[in-house]
Amino acid sequence: MFGDSIVDTGNNNYLETIVKVNYPPYGKDFMGGKPTGRFCDGKVPSDLFVEELGIKELLPAYLDPTLQNQDLASGVNFASVSYIIIRSVRIVQRIHSEAERDCGRRENKQCFSQQPIYGGGRQQ
Repeated sequence: MFGDSIVDTGNNNYLETIVKVNYPPYGKDFMGGKPTGRFCDGKVPSDLFVEELGIKELLPAYLDPTLQNQDLASGVNFASVSYIIIRSVRIVQRIHSEAERDCGRRENKQCFSQQPIYGGGRQQ
């Protein structure tokens, strides 16, 4: 399973990020009432998906150190909320940087940052 916080089953517990939910009240409705790194109080959609298919009760996080080889054969979860956020920001920063560099080489020096984005703003 790939995705973000909606299906993350605890990978963020094992990443260097401030985006974690391994503290109460998260997990209060989960088995044992303890936080697991899931971004809800109980099971997340990825858990419900594998349970409904009869594969297993819970989908383990790929980064969980207690993961067993047999877990890999029946499915694991690669989802992480912070990866999506960080990756998106880096892509936008890189695109902006490259565009600004390219703009500096143009003779008319008119950069995209001076133009309206998403079609809004003044018409010329």
